[in-house]
This record gives sequence, C-alpha cells and structure tokens, in this order.
Amino acid sequence: MNPQDIIKLYTERKNIFERVKNEAHEILLSQLKIQGIKLHHLGGRVKELDSLIKKSKRKKMIDPFIEMTDIVGLKVVYLFQGDVETIKGIIRKCFRVVKEDNKLENTPVDVFKYSAPHFDVKLPNRFSEEDIGEMTFEIQVHTICLDAWAAVSHCFYKGDGKVPIKLEKDFYALNGLFYVADTHFEMLRPRILNKPT
Repeated sequence: MNPQDIIKLYTERKNIFERVKNEAHEILLSQLKIQGIKLHHLGGRVKELDSLIKKSKRKKMIDPFIEMTDIVGLKVVYLFQGDVETIKGIIRKCFRVVKEDNKLENTPVDVFKYSAPHFDVKLPNRFSEEDIGEMTFEIQVHTICLDAWAAVSHCFYKGDGKVPIKLEKDFYALNGLFYVADTHFEMLRPRILNKPT
C-alpha cells in the first residue's frame, strides 16, 4: 500500500482507533480494580501516522491495517510480579484473544531475556457487529521494572535491532538485574502490603 493510501485510510479510521482504545481501556481498568491489582499505570495509544508508514515500509506490508496488530496498543504496568497470572486471566476473560505471546516462558534457560507477555486481542463479542469490533489490537503486560527495562532497551534496538557486541555482556547483565529486582519486590510484597500505617 502506498503512503498516500495509508494517509487516506488512517485519517478515515482514526476515530475508530480511538474508540477501540477507549473501550479497551475502560474494560481493563474496571476489571483490574475489581481484582484488586496494584496498578502503577494503564496506558493506551494510537500509533502515529508517521510511525505506521515507516513500519509498513520496513515490513513490506501489503495492507498495514490488516497486518499490523499494534495500531492500537494498551499497556498494563503493575507493581508485583505475582499478579501477572491474574492480569492474563482478565485479558483472556474480557477480550477475544487472537494470539498470546510470553517470550520469557518460551526462551531456553541458557538464554536470558527478560520480557513480558503480550496479547493480540479483539473487543468482546458485544462489539462484534459494530465497526470497531473486528479490529485486532495489542495489550502488553509489564511490571514497573520491566517497563523501565523496555524503555531503555528500545533505544538499543533502534535501527538494525542488534545490541553492539562491545555492550552485549553489560546489556544482558542489566537485563538480569531488572529481573532480580522484580523477583525481590515480590518476595517483599507481604511486608510492604501489611506494613502498619
């Protein structure tokens, strides 16, 4: 698809993207509160047009509006690692899951990469007959530590997507420190939450 067609369709559909983001945000926030998840932040965004065009070109997409599942993206940033299964359960229950990926679970034990679950989903069935119901979008699930790591490591992955060889050892050592921090926050959780005020 050429850039002019992308611009035209993006402009026509921007309102749909915003509605999908807002509906998903409302559903998630409500259920996270009901389940008592210690939430740091629930963010949502619609991919900027310039970013969409660049990604479409880089990935040689024929129709980015079908092939790209992160035009709309939400991110759950929560405090304690032990809540991840509850959060994943909320997503499975509240949305129609197209794809679920947890890179950490699927990584061999001798290759350390600290990464987060993410889901490609659609809104629940009550939206399926509307124009917003069939759009696939992404939900990422991060602890605060993992969110910090993702933000920093993203800088390294720009361009060719490779970490410079001279920095590889330090890069993966830092990666491990974020994992250890999350693990220890979880260990301290009972003391933190039961601390007298």
